[in-house]
Amino acid sequence: MTFKELSKSNFKSIELNLPPLAEQRAIAAALRAAQAAVQARRRTIELERERKAALMQALFTRGTRGEPTKLTEIGEVPQGWEVVQLGSHCEFLQYGTSKFCDTDATGIPVLRIPNVIAGRVDISDLKYVKLPKKEADGLRLAVGDLIFVRTNGNREYTGRCAMFRGEPSEALFASYLIRARVKTEFFIPEFVQRYTMTAPGRSFLSGRSSNAADGKYNINTQTIRGVMIPLPPLAEQREIAEALRACDAVIAALEQEAALHEELFRALLEELMTGRVRVVSPGALVEP
Repeated sequence: MTFKELSKSNFKSIELNLPPLAEQRAIAAALRAAQAAVQARRRTIELERERKAALMQALFTRGTRGEPTKLTEIGEVPQGWEVVQLGSHCEFLQYGTSKFCDTDATGIPVLRIPNVIAGRVDISDLKYVKLPKKEADGLRLAVGDLIFVRTNGNREYTGRCAMFRGEPSEALFASYLIRARVKTEFFIPEFVQRYTMTAPGRSFLSGRSSNAADGKYNINTQTIRGVMIPLPPLAEQREIAEALRACDAVIAALEQEAALHEELFRALLEELMTGRVRVVSPGALVEP
């Protein structure tokens, strides 16, 4: 293996802009301030994520009604909640299509493992398939369908779950995913999806995955059927889902702010280091 390297002679030939020392100090101070703003946003995001994790733990163990709790096979839950097997409250579970998918957008969009990220459907990397209408109709996702990753090289990623919210329209799902449709007279789909992200939910999914000969970890429909899950009243399920959705909205807004500050930092770095913008004292930017 060969490595590219920068020779001493090449290094010496590099030309640098050399502003006066006072201006160098002012540039460094301006960039430090911009970088500190980025870091502050990132710290705020981490704190908000920690707050969401604590809230999730509280909501799934103590509920929203302040009632006494009881100890069950999935841990502490409110007295009025049942604990049930997910499979007994699903209309059906189903594997997706194994047909070859490609980037030809004239086909039907297919959700795959890379599209199930952090509890949501990410449509930034879509592939497509061409299927007869009857076959496609049997695999078409409906709003509220839960999509589970059934195989992955990372055990912790096996069993991760997202709820389909209608984007992309007419979407199907691939064979490395399992679709579950819950009975809505018992469960709000978003509540179930949120529960899969708790420690007990993950232990019933990734924790029970089997190690295949190819080194990957797998779950199947029986694994999902056997998941034990709390069953609060529907109104309380909605409250829990809405509270966690509000946390996600705050985190998303903070991430947008952080991305904007990072973009501004890069732009400022470019402008100051090329001399297109001059700084004569900390905080005082002027165009030459």
